[in-house]
Amino acid sequence: MHKTNKKLILITLLFFIVFSIFVIGEFLLLRYQSNKDPLIKDSKIKDSILIWGWDESLNKSFSEYSKKNNVSIKYELIDSNDYLRILQSSLAVNKKIPDIVFMERDQISDLIDLGLCEDLGKKPFNILSEDFLHYNIDNYKDKDNNIIGIPYDIAISALAYRSDLTEKYFNVKDRKLVEDKLYSWDILFENALEVKNRSKEDIKLFPSIRDYAVMVINQYDKKLIENDKLNCKEYVEDIFGDCIFLRDNELVYPICQWSPEWYYYIDYGNSIFLPCPPWFLHYVIENMENKNIHYNIMMPPEGGFIWGGTAWGISKQSNHKEEAFKLLKWLLLSEEGAYHNINDYRLLTHYAHSYNEDKFIYSKKLIFENQAMGEIYMREIYNNMKVRPISEYETKFNCAFDYTLECILKHEANNSKEAMEIFISKIKNLIPELID
Repeated sequence: MHKTNKKLILITLLFFIVFSIFVIGEFLLLRYQSNKDPLIKDSKIKDSILIWGWDESLNKSFSEYSKKNNVSIKYELIDSNDYLRILQSSLAVNKKIPDIVFMERDQISDLIDLGLCEDLGKKPFNILSEDFLHYNIDNYKDKDNNIIGIPYDIAISALAYRSDLTEKYFNVKDRKLVEDKLYSWDILFENALEVKNRSKEDIKLFPSIRDYAVMVINQYDKKLIENDKLNCKEYVEDIFGDCIFLRDNELVYPICQWSPEWYYYIDYGNSIFLPCPPWFLHYVIENMENKNIHYNIMMPPEGGFIWGGTAWGISKQSNHKEEAFKLLKWLLLSEEGAYHNINDYRLLTHYAHSYNEDKFIYSKKLIFENQAMGEIYMREIYNNMKVRPISEYETKFNCAFDYTLECILKHEANNSKEAMEIFISKIKNLIPELID
């Protein structure tokens, strides 16, 4: 009898422990879900505004908007390289896709072909032409000339430079003096080679050949491919020739852009220049490990250009189009959103009215290394840049272009002609209908 009671007490105790763990676990789970999405219960809509993206820092923006507007937002992080593929596969099997669609510039032609985004010029959206900057908007129009996306971030690119190294190698440090002395790519290359030959210094102009190539290809102001014809043969061959020059004269490191080695050499190497739109400042330069290295920004040789950037559109399949658009409009096309972006991310907005005010252009949050970012990007480079129209074959062109750069890096092309043969072979494989 005594043993039976002891056994019963033990079973009761175990049950109580298991039950307590279950209750505590449920409480913690509910608390986590409540903290993660505190507005699901009382949200204006039955479920959440669904967004897929790759920028974890946007959680802060979405959380702020949710609390102010009592709308639940579900933000799912995915790799940017997988975004288009996951979107296409979801459409193929009728799975739910995001209410707000992110459109990276390099993938925009493929996203337009999917025909999944609303015309933002019609009801209930009715975006006003005077509310946003127009320099890049043609690249976010569908085949019927409807605006289907508003760019989230300004992708106008400056050239980042290390003033300690421009002073060491070229005897100039001040931005205007550097711009005046190194006003073209040819002049920059000539000066660098002269310094290298004279001083035997290990001078590097860029961390990788692609850092140079993405700048120059985006300074081309026509479609790369139009009417199934390659418009830019001579121009692209010249770029490959320059990359081989940089490689052979060891004016770059033998590495790939975005590789771990690339990040290391930005931090601890001896390279002078980097392409630098505002998003690059925010995501790369401000997150460098080596705080002893400082970059300034300047007008690129031969003018500004567009590199990267993401637009937001509203899915035709969305059940929350109006609420999703209110979020888009707040963050992308309002004064409050404009200040939110510079205060939290140091990102410039496409909301045009912001740039009428000096207090925005010269905001303390837009001071970088004692330079007024707003003035340099939006009153200097903005007025002296080239905007390359996106072609319907953009993704495939980029694939062939980057493949050729990799071949150059591996010494599989000894001159620009050999590089061009590799490029033409690759792009014809990707685009069989391409005309010679």
